[in-house]
Parts: sequence; structure tokens; C-alpha cells
Amino acid sequence: MIGSLIYAMTCTRPDLSWIVSRLSQTLSNPRTGDLIAAKHVLRYLKGTVDYELCFKKSDADLQLTAYSDSDWASCLEDRRSTTGYCCTLTEGGPLISWKSRKQPTVAISTCEAEYVALANTAQECLYLTQLLNGLYKKVHQCIKY
Repeated sequence: MIGSLIYAMTCTRPDLSWIVSRLSQTLSNPRTGDLIAAKHVLRYLKGTVDYELCFKKSDADLQLTAYSDSDWASCLEDRRSTTGYCCTLTEGGPLISWKSRKQPTVAISTCEAEYVALANTAQECLYLTQLLNGLYKKVHQCIKY
């Protein structure tokens, strides 16, 4: 069930990133609450089956916009923070990149967790900028958090 949710999240459903990330952390020792949460996600998917990412041609200049956030010490077991970001190329356009995952280290403050999230977001923006510039499209980078 979680594998199918990961596939859906990776391909077309960025709105599932956080919950799928949380559910996949307990795959080695799932509990009853995890199964209940997974069933809630499936009910959510059933109710939002018509949601989709819609890519349309745009005459506007491409401008990479990224949003970043972190949740300090969100995991009660190991006190690691969660990082999330999403990127778009046009105002009001669909997401082209997104991620929600646990940070590899324990942050000792909210500020440190935000810096780690921002560094991950900046790394993704640099990658996307280089990729797009390789396709002969000049992209002006703008990061919002």
C-alpha cells in the first residue's frame, strides 16, 4: 500500500509528500495507527481523484520560485526535523519539484532546522537552474521561504 502511495506521490501528487514520508518511516515496524493513517490517505485519494498537475504552455519568462519550510524536532523518537520544499517555473504554474523528508542531523534550534531546509532548497534550485540553462532557457532564480 505504501509503495503505491510513494509511486503516486513521486509522479503526480505532491500533496501526499508529507504523509507518505511519515508512513514510510514505520515500514519495518508498522502499528495499528499507521494502518489507520494509510486508510485515511486512500480515502483522501478517492475523494480527490480528479486533482491533477496541469502543464500548459506559457509565454511568460521562466522564473524559478521555491518555497521551503521545516518542522523542528517533529519526530518524537529521534528528535530530527522534517524538511519540505517545492519549486515552480511560472506564477500559478504546476510544481516541477517537491520533497518532504527527515533531516539527516539533529537540529538544536528552529533556526538551524530552517537553515538546513533552506540549504536543501538552494541545492535543488541550483540543480534545476543548471538543467534548464542546459536546455538553452535562461532562468532567473528566486527563493522564497
